Amino acid sequence: MSKRQFVFITACFVQGSFMYTMYYYQIAGNESWITLLAGILLGIAVAFMYGALYKMHFDKDNDSAKGLVEINMAVYGKSFGKLLSLLYVGTLLLSCSRMLREAGQFVAGNLLMGINWTYILAILVILCGWTAFYGVKYFASIGTVTCLFMYIFTIVLFILLLPHSKLYHLLPMGKEEIHTYFKGISLCAALPFSELVAFLIIAPDVRGENRGNLKKELFYGILAGSPFLLISILRDTLVLGPLMGDFSYPGYEVIRLVNYKVFSNVESLYGIIIIFLMFFKSALLFYSVAKALVKILNCKGSPLFYAFVSGVLFFVSQIIADSNIKLSEIVLQRIPYILLSVNVGLPLVTLLMSKIKKIKEK
Repeated sequence: MSKRQFVFITACFVQGSFMYTMYYYQIAGNESWITLLAGILLGIAVAFMYGALYKMHFDKDNDSAKGLVEINMAVYGKSFGKLLSLLYVGTLLLSCSRMLREAGQFVAGNLLMGINWTYILAILVILCGWTAFYGVKYFASIGTVTCLFMYIFTIVLFILLLPHSKLYHLLPMGKEEIHTYFKGISLCAALPFSELVAFLIIAPDVRGENRGNLKKELFYGILAGSPFLLISILRDTLVLGPLMGDFSYPGYEVIRLVNYKVFSNVESLYGIIIIFLMFFKSALLFYSVAKALVKILNCKGSPLFYAFVSGVLFFVSQIIADSNIKLSEIVLQRIPYILLSVNVGLPLVTLLMSKIKKIKEK
């Protein structure tokens, strides 16, 4: 993939986190857009850190790139580096399984009512395995079109919902306690921006001039994808106001209010688009997990290997929580701190150790 395609893949990855907004509302309510803005700033800082770590281990002379697993082995040694890489695989597998479960339950509860969500989950997992086996070409081929289409469609819906919007739903501001804002910002930074660590695994697939420096591409990708989340949050807040917490999927329910000639009953189409975005992100996470495991286990990415990873993912998606309520509690209380510790804390330590190692070599 080219560097431009890498930008739009990053943007679509961020857009695919659309469903995370329902967790934002449970913490910050009508001030979720404020915590998201702060989370975006932290996400940009994290992306620059990822870019610096990748650039430091890129060999300009041989034009060879190291992914996250190779970087860990170079810094910590082969055995410990692989063991540390398994922590990243665990967090990415957790993110992928959670995303697929939410997608399956969303389809079963809103689009194909009455069907068992595990059947939807099985189909999505199989598609993820097929996409990952196909390789990064799939993501590169549809990333740009998907990103632009989502903006056009979302802006049109935002305009159609203006008659239902109330500015006073943004008020009051500054009413929450400091720890609530801290928790909300931590959630926004962890979901989705800490998950961008997956791009350290797929970064070696980038081709073109100066491919060892991807700081700008990650930055532009966040800038291209984040406004989609911000527009969605503002739309939901302006329309639903204090009722946001009363719906399982506020971002989907608000579209039901659109009723303008050919745009009536547009929520079904919107639901399909949401599922595609969630699948795009899940498939990219699956691909990064599989690629990392190939490096760790030093094996070939055969169809049997992808079938095995698919089976593990399906199993984890089912047992991650007993119910939707339990899943929500896990996301709100534990997931942000797990992701920030592993996906941000460990790369930061690795970056510092890499710099110390280079200073010693000099």
